[in-house]
Amino acid sequence: MIRSAASRLLTIGLLASLAPSCSRGRVVKADLILTHGVVYRGAGDETPVEAIAVSRGRIIEVGDDALVRRHRGSTTPVVDLQGKTVIPGFCDAHVHLLGVGEALMNDTDGGSLYLDLNDSESEEDVVQRARVRARSVACPTAGRT
Repeated sequence: MIRSAASRLLTIGLLASLAPSCSRGRVVKADLILTHGVVYRGAGDETPVEAIAVSRGRIIEVGDDALVRRHRGSTTPVVDLQGKTVIPGFCDAHVHLLGVGEALMNDTDGGSLYLDLNDSESEEDVVQRARVRARSVACPTAGRT
């Protein structure tokens, strides 16, 4: 029983080690190739490369144009970046804090963070509006019945 299990593990190990060699000669065709760019790989302070190949939404090759172009199929679009920068996998997720704060205030008190003074009739009117708005921001229930 132990010998049979060891035999199976050895067979699985041999097959697993041979699997990569079966696909080494086959070049995956890209859905998109970007060339003549500045491609940062995100691996520390390495020198950027000039091209990138993508297949099914995944990066399959980065390097010089010749290396990447070997993934070109008969219908693969090739985009000349003309020296523009590519940062693969960089997803910009940010917020504008003032806008988020205003949205949150609008959700909680139905008011607005901004005070529109465009139709103010006098300096006294501006001061009065500012006072009323400041009180409602400091105490959102002020002035409500």
